[in-house]
Amino acid sequence: MALSYAAIDAPAPPDAFERRAAQEKSVSKKGLSPFLLAGPPAAGGFDAWSTQQALGRGGVHEGNSGIYGDSPGAGRLYGTRIGTGLAASAAAQLLAKSGHRDWGKAVAILGILEPTLVGALNLKKGKR
Repeated sequence: MALSYAAIDAPAPPDAFERRAAQEKSVSKKGLSPFLLAGPPAAGGFDAWSTQQALGRGGVHEGNSGIYGDSPGAGRLYGTRIGTGLAASAAAQLLAKSGHRDWGKAVAILGILEPTLVGALNLKKGKR
């Protein structure tokens, strides 16, 4: 009794392996959307602006006085907040390009949500 070709698990032809490797490589190199990457620095800018607004109205103090001192200058405030957003965007892009796209998206989204919520809270506190 002879075995037929269909009964043997034969390896796929080399061209199929090459196509699969190329697909996996292209997926792992794909970065995040520029809009998603621009979000954390923009949200950091909003946080810095809202902090300045709240400080100008009084009744609110800067929570990071160890970094900024008693009265943070605009340059340090914006530089720190936007710089943190840029770092979050860079980390998200590195994760996405190394094949961890979902984690990259999560880092970018958290980099947008946290300063946005803090900024909204600053504006709410500044109205008192």
